[in-house]
Amino acid sequence: MDTFLEEYSLLYRYDLPFATTIQSVIEATVRTMESSALQYGFPPVRENSRLASHKALPLQLLGLVGRGIVRQRMIQLKGMPINGQTTIRDIMDDKYSFFPTHHCFEDGRLILNMCE
Repeated sequence: MDTFLEEYSLLYRYDLPFATTIQSVIEATVRTMESSALQYGFPPVRENSRLASHKALPLQLLGLVGRGIVRQRMIQLKGMPINGQTTIRDIMDDKYSFFPTHHCFEDGRLILNMCE
């Protein structure tokens, strides 16, 4: 699976401190996707948007549904609300949506899923 995601520039590995905001992770991911060989594009954020900057991001953080319990041979994900100050540490402390099972770690690394 990693090979497929890497081939389509959809898997990135970052070494970040726990104090890093999710907003900055998403912004870095968007920049990396835009500058990838596939040059992904996202709609520009409107200058006069009433949305707070973290709500106008082109990607959204996904969390586990039902603590990551497998149902119908699948683990379900849903969009998770964040604010501009939500950090990696904050989501690591969320035992319901991110850390109830082994699904959020691979090779000792935290896995963050995002969608458009």
